[in-house]
Amino acid sequence: MMSNMEFQNDLDKLLAVMPPKVISFITHESLNDVIEIVLDIGRLPEVRHSGGKIETLGSGYITHTEFYS
Repeated sequence: MMSNMEFQNDLDKLLAVMPPKVISFITHESLNDVIEIVLDIGRLPEVRHSGGKIETLGSGYITHTEFYS
């Protein structure tokens, strides 16, 4: 099982490569029960929680330039 420190380090690495417009909606506390963060090009970014809740992050669609710039 992953320790809290390992989880925090991995989370920091993940947030470091995410588009800024997505990061502004994410806090460490809001990721307690997250099973995935969806960043599909041409769609709104989403966070999917273990209880089935799907949370849309903002109103801007993900573009390919956010990953390849």
